[in-house]
Amino acid sequence: MVHQHVQFVFTVQQDGYGDQTQGEVLGFGLRTCDVAPLQPLPNDPLVQSFEAGNTVDTADLQPNMQSALNCVQTAVTNAGGTLMVNSAYRPSAYQSHLREVWDKWSLLRDRRETECQDLRNQVQAEFNKHGLLLTQRPASANGPHTQGLAIDMQSSLPLQQFLNICINNCGLYRPLPTTDPVHFVHQ
Repeated sequence: MVHQHVQFVFTVQQDGYGDQTQGEVLGFGLRTCDVAPLQPLPNDPLVQSFEAGNTVDTADLQPNMQSALNCVQTAVTNAGGTLMVNSAYRPSAYQSHLREVWDKWSLLRDRRETECQDLRNQVQAEFNKHGLLLTQRPASANGPHTQGLAIDMQSSLPLQQFLNICINNCGLYRPLPTTDPVHFVHQ
């Protein structure tokens, strides 16, 4: 809850005998949004770099994921295609931020109250900036990306050919093919 200070200002008139007139407040309301603001990100250079849009960190993948990524890159290139890696390792604090943005947007997206409008706009901008999807709640702060065990990627190759490379040649699979089709982990 946000603590706010409210100050009432009254004018007081004296009647000449030392008595003061009294004022009565007949109605007062203070409306605030019941959704808390987003937590500030830590002042960590890596987290700040991710927030600034530098979100592809393959250097911090686990060795088996590094090998699998190298395998996919080589096989896709040899097949005449291109590979786009959208995400790999993510710092835990950044992953928490993604989840918080998703959760807050779920609370705010249908809200139209004036008192929530500024926060709604801020959260919507973050949601869009990070390319989040309503159908896909980000994993927790200790999910596979934060452990260096997941890669989000896609290829210019036909989907079945790309999946054959990933699964049959390089030991990867898609645990959530419907809701997160670009997400790959090691078998």
